[in-house]
Amino acid sequence: FQKDGMGWEAGLEPKLEKGPDLLVDVVTELNDKVPNLHILLTGPARGFVYQALRKSGVNVTWRQNLSYGELPAHYKALDAYLITSRLEGGPKAALESIACGVPIVSTPVGQVPELGLDRCHGIVTRSFGVQELVHALVQVIQDGGDQKCKIQLAHEHSLESFKLDLEQWLFG
Repeated sequence: FQKDGMGWEAGLEPKLEKGPDLLVDVVTELNDKVPNLHILLTGPARGFVYQALRKSGVNVTWRQNLSYGELPAHYKALDAYLITSRLEGGPKAALESIACGVPIVSTPVGQVPELGLDRCHGIVTRSFGVQELVHALVQVIQDGGDQKCKIQLAHEHSLESFKLDLEQWLFG
């Protein structure tokens, strides 16, 4: 659900640090392994990914002009969220996915390796390899994860939990 093309318009030129080329390679390979695969893209500047997936015969929908309030419903439509970035600070989508109970498969980027995804059937790959990401996605899609565990993980990363941890650290 993150912008991965240059600029704010169609995004036909890929922003390589966000991994749109890797996303296309993984999804194209996954299309042969997962029956009725359908990819949901949101946000601006996803033209490179959208066009490449359509050209590869992948079923894809791109919702471009969503308000922030519309995102939770789109997360809930997902069986898994794929992060293919090569460089990130967050990404914010990892926390949004956790909050919505969506299993994540991610490259080892930003804060993702520290989120504890392995406890709730999220997978952080060791590399940026297409086959490793495809294997992880198939595993996540088949399993679905433990809903109670996902709720606990979301609570651990909530603002309220952070506030309580900070108060305890500051005031003993």
